[in-house]
Amino acid sequence: MSYRCSRSGYKVEVDGVFLSKTRFVVHAALDYQAGLSEAERERLSPRAQMELLLAIYGESQRGRHRGARTVHVAVEGDRKLGGLYKVRTEGPPLATTS
Repeated sequence: MSYRCSRSGYKVEVDGVFLSKTRFVVHAALDYQAGLSEAERERLSPRAQMELLLAIYGESQRGRHRGARTVHVAVEGDRKLGGLYKVRTEGPPLATTS
């Protein structure tokens, strides 16, 4: 199951897929209508972002209810929200000396 909606000024699409029995990936996209002014986009942004977040939550919960232990989220179309879910790869912790 996925989430799709088209509103005046923007479109939200969210899909999820299992990579393995316990790993689930959610792809979320927010597309604003072409030709919107900056003021129109700023006015629509809070509603569009909330709809996107709720759709991501719903899709990730669907994955967890079906056995996912790890959920990865990729967001397109909104850098601020995409940064919330950014996957960071880090090396092993540095050894400390006493």
